[in-house]
Amino acid sequence: MKIRKSIAVSIVALATFFFMAGMAQANELVDLLMGQLGVTQPQAEGGAGAIFKTAQENLKPDEFKQIEDAVPEADSLIKAAPKVEEESTGAFGSLTSMAKQAAPGKLGSAAELSQSFDKLGLEKEMI
Repeated sequence: MKIRKSIAVSIVALATFFFMAGMAQANELVDLLMGQLGVTQPQAEGGAGAIFKTAQENLKPDEFKQIEDAVPEADSLIKAAPKVEEESTGAFGSLTSMAKQAAPGKLGSAAELSQSFDKLGLEKEMI
């Protein structure tokens, strides 16, 4: 519950910020992330997509609809998120698999999000 609430708050805050700033276009969102965080375009697209994907998996459809309304290109950004392999080798793959088995959904999603950021070369603190 704590992870879901944290994810929801982060996503809603992000979407609200961009909506209020008139940044609903994906390319403007990506440009803003690149400028503010000093990341590359693939990192900005993939990181935002991974966050939106996690929100989509953990929020109720009507809750995620609010995000889609604020950021219509969220779906295209989700497609830019790196693919996370559950059974991949290495520490992150094992941790993701264990987290999903222990608590399907919330903890598994947090582990996937962390693994996505790792694949993009982004710090977990950026989540």
